[in-house]
Amino acid sequence: MIFQELALRMFLVYSIQSILLGIFVFFVVIILRRNRSLLSFLLSSYFGLCAVGFFLDAIATGYRVTPLSLTFYIAAVYAIYLSLGFLVFFTLILVYMGAWKYGLLYICVYAVLSLVLNLMPNGMQYSASTNWIPVWSIEFFVWGVIFFSFFVVAPECLLFFKMYKTSQHTIVKKKIGMVLTGITIQLASIYLIGIYNAFLENAVFHGVWSVLTFILCPLSGLMIYLGIRKEISK
Repeated sequence: MIFQELALRMFLVYSIQSILLGIFVFFVVIILRRNRSLLSFLLSSYFGLCAVGFFLDAIATGYRVTPLSLTFYIAAVYAIYLSLGFLVFFTLILVYMGAWKYGLLYICVYAVLSLVLNLMPNGMQYSASTNWIPVWSIEFFVWGVIFFSFFVVAPECLLFFKMYKTSQHTIVKKKIGMVLTGITIQLASIYLIGIYNAFLENAVFHGVWSVLTFILCPLSGLMIYLGIRKEISK
């Protein structure tokens, strides 16, 4: 069982996550080549930090020496958490172009609180004692769900409701729906990643998730990009 979990993690990191890293870096290059506006930088920060998270996770997997392995893994999780803050920042500016000061305040508070959460004592374990398989404590998982729901999911839902309500054109609403679908997939993926790491005994879920993550992550990124590519060109 332990060997299977370790083999599955190696497969996820060095095959699927490596491909996802390449896809997300590709999105960053495309976005910044298209235009270097504030929206472009915010959206590319989301994709770029996700890519950094995948890269650091690969280092943690290959360099399994405590405490550096745990440090790299915590940094990887933090980068992915931080990327979602930039996603909210991006949506805020997309809805309220003059609200960049509030967005900057939000991302600063979010970054600090996210760091505090990720440095929770015994929140994440990754060492020889866990057979080099990341293990999230139930306390970290619960606080992560609360934090993520309050600071990411709730603001995103409110902002998109506002955007959809004020849009008059059918085409615009379809694009908003596309972006919302992509973001919903990404947010749901974060909850599933938490379940994946907090409940290691569920082998069936782990097998299914290893396949779904390869499909859902790039799909969510593509839908977000296609939905707003004209906006970031302005």
